[in-house]
Amino acid sequence: MSKNVLLSFASLSLTLLCLEIILRLYPTTDIQTNNPYQYTKTIGKWAFLVPHHSFTHVYPVEFDSRGYYAKTGGVVDYHSNQFGARWISPTEQNIRGKTIFVLGDSYTYGFGLRYEDTYVSKLESRLVAGGRLFTFLNFAVPGADPRRALEIYEKRKHAIPHDVILYGLHLNDLIQFPTSYIITNPTLRYVKISKVMEFVIKRKHDYVDRKRKIGQLLDPSVFGKPFFVANLKALIQLNTIARNSGVDFRVIILPILVDLREDTFKPVYSRVKAHLHESGIQFLDLTPSVKSYADADLWILPFDQHPNEVANGIFAAKLETYFSKG
Repeated sequence: MSKNVLLSFASLSLTLLCLEIILRLYPTTDIQTNNPYQYTKTIGKWAFLVPHHSFTHVYPVEFDSRGYYAKTGGVVDYHSNQFGARWISPTEQNIRGKTIFVLGDSYTYGFGLRYEDTYVSKLESRLVAGGRLFTFLNFAVPGADPRRALEIYEKRKHAIPHDVILYGLHLNDLIQFPTSYIITNPTLRYVKISKVMEFVIKRKHDYVDRKRKIGQLLDPSVFGKPFFVANLKALIQLNTIARNSGVDFRVIILPILVDLREDTFKPVYSRVKAHLHESGIQFLDLTPSVKSYADADLWILPFDQHPNEVANGIFAAKLETYFSKG
């Protein structure tokens, strides 16, 4: 009996030793998603809504499989126009035709992209090319939710007459979680001594912790939390202000770029749309437009789930039809 136990223990130890050697000889690339900004260099003062302001991010070209950042040596410039809205340069933006006042967070701001590659800029270009004069003033701010957007609108709405308020709604504007919440790496500081243990913990994170986090976001209780209630109220208030001013208010629902093919977040989007509908808010759901894509194919970088130029092009194409109708 004891001999069999010893043989089993020796066999298991030998197997673990072999795995340890293999994992050390052929290590996997460990891209840290806990703090994706550790790979990005900022040049200038990071600021938003400041007229004629500029700052620069330098993104790591070594992770750039698309070659997007390599074209400019990793450089992406962020500029603002005379109103503090994002623009292609720190100069005056010409106002022409129908004017759209754009609100939203980093997805709508175009974080990680040159401005001409954002869905806001692409949409304007497509409409103008089709003979329809539009001006989009992009007052989106990274990290903004509807409450912050309402504040921005109240401060800037008199800057220029506008015909439409367009709000780019990302899921974390109503349900509180960081963009990388589901993809974030586990903390491994205490298991670095063993590659086998590190491998096991990573797999546990991928299949157990990730499932738990998704379950939290799918839980119907999120729609009763103060964060959701307060931000839905802000959207309703924006809609009321627009209606009283003779301005259209339109919400576009932007997809979280995780589990696209599985359509994991469909129940959440359905509940969000139901709330918008009940509140009398006009909206367009863009989540079906990316269902056929692999998640990472639409990320700006392997560790940052902001939509890249491909995703923004898809959004713009869908929105062109939406705006062409009136």
